[in-house]
Amino acid sequence: MTDKQRQVKLEEAVRELKLTQDGYTTQEGTHWARAMPLINQVIKDLAWIEVAPLGPIKTGGKSILLWECTHYTDGIGWPAFDDQGQPGTAIIAPEPVVVYDNTSGAQGGDAFYCRGLWTGMEYWVGHITSVPSQGARFVKGQKMTTISADHAVPHVHLAINAKPYIGKALVSHSDYTTGAPKIGVQLKAGLN
Repeated sequence: MTDKQRQVKLEEAVRELKLTQDGYTTQEGTHWARAMPLINQVIKDLAWIEVAPLGPIKTGGKSILLWECTHYTDGIGWPAFDDQGQPGTAIIAPEPVVVYDNTSGAQGGDAFYCRGLWTGMEYWVGHITSVPSQGARFVKGQKMTTISADHAVPHVHLAINAKPYIGKALVSHSDYTTGAPKIGVQLKAGLN
C-alpha cells in the first residue's frame, strides 16, 4: 500500500467517524462499521516486523538474507546454500553466534553447529578448515574459520534451521537449482 492509498483510506475513515451519532466510546453503528476496516487495513499494512540484519557468511559475500536455499543438508535435512570461494577465505558470523556442537564433519573439510543470539536460528557451517571451540562466541562479522581446500569445488555450506525464529522451516529447492524465495523474504513473512 502506498502512502497515498493509506491517506485516502484514513481520510475516508475520518469522514465516516465524523458522521457517527453513536459516539466514540461504543464503536458501533454503520459509520464505525465502514471506518474501522479501513483503519485496520492501514494498521496491518504499517505493522511489519523488521528482520534481524543478518550479514554474509564469508568475507566479501552478500547477506544471507539475499540467498535462496538450493538443497537440503545430508544427515540433518536443513535447507542450505553454498557460497563458493577460494580456499582460505574467511568465514564470518552472520549475526552474534555461539558454537554449540563442534563434533560434526563434512565431506571435504570440517563442520560445526552454532546458534544465532539475535534470532535463535541454528546454523551448520561446512567445508571449512577448522572448527571453533565448543562455547566459542563470535560477534557479527567476526572471523570464525576459513574455506577448506579439501573440496573439489571450494565453498562454504550454510544450512539453516529457521524454526526457532519463525516457527517453520525455510522453503528450499532440493536439486541445487535456484528459484526458491529469498531467505530474507521468508523470514519477514514468517515474522509478520
